[in-house]
This record gives sequence, C-alpha cells and structure tokens, in this order.
Amino acid sequence: MTLTGKTAHAEIEADEPNYIHGELLYAFAFENALKGIHVASGLAQTDHNRIDKNISTHDIAALARSTSLSLSTDEFALLEGLSQIAIWCGRYPVALKFSDFDKMLPNCLSPNSIMDFGSRHPLLRALFDHCATELLTLAKYSPAKFGVVVVPAPPGFE
Repeated sequence: MTLTGKTAHAEIEADEPNYIHGELLYAFAFENALKGIHVASGLAQTDHNRIDKNISTHDIAALARSTSLSLSTDEFALLEGLSQIAIWCGRYPVALKFSDFDKMLPNCLSPNSIMDFGSRHPLLRALFDHCATELLTLAKYSPAKFGVVVVPAPPGFE
C-alpha cells in the first residue's frame, strides 16, 4: 500500500469481476448497434411497421458477419458467447422447443464460462467501441446527447 497526498493506493489480489447483468446489457447494445449498422449502410430495409427479416435475429455474431466490419476470430467467438447470453440469460430464460434445451442448459448453469470469468471484458469494451465508431461513421443523423439514434426515413423522404 502506498500513500500519495490524500489518496491511498492498495493492490489486492482478486479474480476479475464477472457481471452477467453487465454482459447481458452489452449483448443487447451490440445487437442494436449491429442492426443500426445494417440499416445505416443499406444492408437492411425497414419501414414503420416491421424490421427487415435479414436482421430479425438475436445472433449477434451472424449480424456482425454480414457487415463490412473486419473482426478477428476471438472477436467473433466473443460475439457468439454474447449471443448465448442475450438469448438464454435474458430474452428466453426457458427454451420453447425441447431440441433447444441442450443449448440453453450449459449457459444457464455456468454463464461464467462464456466470458471466461470476466477475462474477456477488455476485448468486449474495445470491440463495442469499434462497432459504435462504425455506426457513427455510417449514420446520416447527428449524434444525440446519449449516442446515435438511427430511425427509418418516412416513405418518399430523402
């Protein structure tokens, strides 16, 4: 422990924190950012009533693969893990079909394994910054106070 002015600093050995709730929110944020990239880049068409079937998925890795983002194998593995967290720990805590139960069970019993007990968090944050930057680049609207809002233009609006 060291003391600098009025601030004390101490090093404490501990495991990386692993907050499944934070990872779930990151999964939702990635899903929305990647869908925004699809809409902003013209890969998906929307209207006032429905979203394009091409982006009607919670498979975050598949959404990323169909963009122009250049991602590493580790980044795709991270997005695949986040897809599982989004689907099984958030949106669908119970499988609708028996055949999906095997996919759900390991993730619900040990969500820590998906993010390697938090060790993947630095990659998670850097990858999200990359996606957010791409969305800002593609968006035709000025960033709002809290980020970017991409909305479909009404028919006939240029």
